[in-house]
Amino acid sequence: MIPFIEVRGSEKVQVLKVDRWTLKGVNLMTKGFKKMKNHRVLIIDKLHISGDFELLSKELQWLPWKNCPLKFIPSNFPAKNLVVIDMRKCDIHDFGLDQQCCKSLKRLDLSDCKSLKITPNINGLQSLEFLLLNGCSSLRKIHPSIGNLCRLRLLNLRGCKKFMDPPSSICQLKSLGWLVFSVCSSVKALTVDFVVMPGLRTLCALEIDIQQ
Repeated sequence: MIPFIEVRGSEKVQVLKVDRWTLKGVNLMTKGFKKMKNHRVLIIDKLHISGDFELLSKELQWLPWKNCPLKFIPSNFPAKNLVVIDMRKCDIHDFGLDQQCCKSLKRLDLSDCKSLKITPNINGLQSLEFLLLNGCSSLRKIHPSIGNLCRLRLLNLRGCKKFMDPPSSICQLKSLGWLVFSVCSSVKALTVDFVVMPGLRTLCALEIDIQQ
């Protein structure tokens, strides 16, 4: 049985990094974060948290949670002020989080999430500037709602070996400056009219078998 530990913090705590080596094999309980009302940065790489996620600080802005064992981000996660979500190399299958609460999110890093097959409707992420999906080897499709992300500057799909073709709505991304889908071996044709994208500066499509 995996032991649980309760972190005890006060309102003075703004930044907390939990050492994954010290707590290896231990689960954290959310109630230990209840008093951390001004908590802004939570670094919990490779750790598991159980309990009611609404107990976490509403002021949380930066969440580095690499190798997260969860299958999806809980829908009640306090995301109103989140600016950065870094969940590289996690086992996430579905984003799960209520995107209407993510209006401040600027950077979403889901790189090397091997179980992610499709991005959800991301229409609510209106502040998003960086979307990193490189190394998501099971990713097949990007939801057409990506075309509504008017502030998106970078989209990285490098190494998404099952990804077929960008949705046509990607042409609506007026701010997109960098588009990367190198080493996407399933891409056989580029049907997107990149000429109509005024902000595009770099299109990186190395090592793909384009036939059209």
